[in-house]
Amino acid sequence: MQFFSIGGANLNNDGISRAKAELEEYLKQFGDAFVGISTGVGEIGEKVIRVYVRDISISPKIPKRYAGYKVVVIPTGRIVPLMATRKKRTDRWRPVPGGVSIGHKNVTAGTSGSLVVEKSTNSVYILTCNHVAANSDFVEIPRARRGDHVLQPGPIDGGKLGADTIGYLHKWSKLSLNKPVKLDAALVKPTKLDIVDDKILDIGVVGGIAKPRIGEKVIKSGRTTGVTVNYITDVDAKIRVDYPDGTVTLENQIVIGQPFASGGDSGSLVLNKNKEAVGIVVAGSDKLVVANPFSSIYSEFGVLPITHPTNDNLYFIDSQNNIYKYLAVASAIAGGIGLAYALSTNR
Repeated sequence: MQFFSIGGANLNNDGISRAKAELEEYLKQFGDAFVGISTGVGEIGEKVIRVYVRDISISPKIPKRYAGYKVVVIPTGRIVPLMATRKKRTDRWRPVPGGVSIGHKNVTAGTSGSLVVEKSTNSVYILTCNHVAANSDFVEIPRARRGDHVLQPGPIDGGKLGADTIGYLHKWSKLSLNKPVKLDAALVKPTKLDIVDDKILDIGVVGGIAKPRIGEKVIKSGRTTGVTVNYITDVDAKIRVDYPDGTVTLENQIVIGQPFASGGDSGSLVLNKNKEAVGIVVAGSDKLVVANPFSSIYSEFGVLPITHPTNDNLYFIDSQNNIYKYLAVASAIAGGIGLAYALSTNR
């Protein structure tokens, strides 16, 4: 076979198949980083060659055009058979990530949203809903006390008091039957830092916070429906939600289209395309999902999502469990100290 060169001469009308075959031979040198190749039609109707790569690290070595055809590079991540995972979201997880079953000792189950840090104290908490971690505590119907056990998995998923206690109820926003409220949210203090994970299952680390925007695509990872995507349809809704004890009016709520969440997904962190937190799932019907905006969570609790230091809007927790604005600790992170290290070395 004659050796080919990148950027060779144009081929005839049927030449895209030959070009694809030649380009594939060239790409094999990159081993597992090269995943696949195909031909198709581009955005403006021209013939293109698509190259699938595990990550974009080899992109500079792939020609932008080959034999006159545009080459489109598509990152895929690691592709695996879509069998049932070894663990379900309703199983016992240690450390506990966002997106799995948790619940107050006297409820069924909801979802662990994400880790957050209280700016005034540098304390780390799990963010979820009142009706998940505080037993639907109302002003008119008290049901929870600070220090109540929170289990992972939640009781309906087999969680046992003591053996599966992963944290204690710390702060929460009370619901009310008589006046509108803005939140159905709660903070859980982990029993120890190495029992929790700063990542959200199948999504990864949080990229910061942002205001929700109508028409914006959002994603969540929840106990029941896993990872789902849909669009925001409202950002300032006043919504009546039917709780078992009566109707609660929630103000300034985000509304998201269905399918997005189902029973057991309450507490799931809602993120935009940049993995910035915009809210948490609190309620829904077969037509829509209601979410508390993160701005209200910050106003009530003074907490921010724990993030990794990738831009100047993020916060960083060091190996002494201190929280800083990223730019203020450039020297502290120069040695590669990271959040995962902090969470695994502090007790």
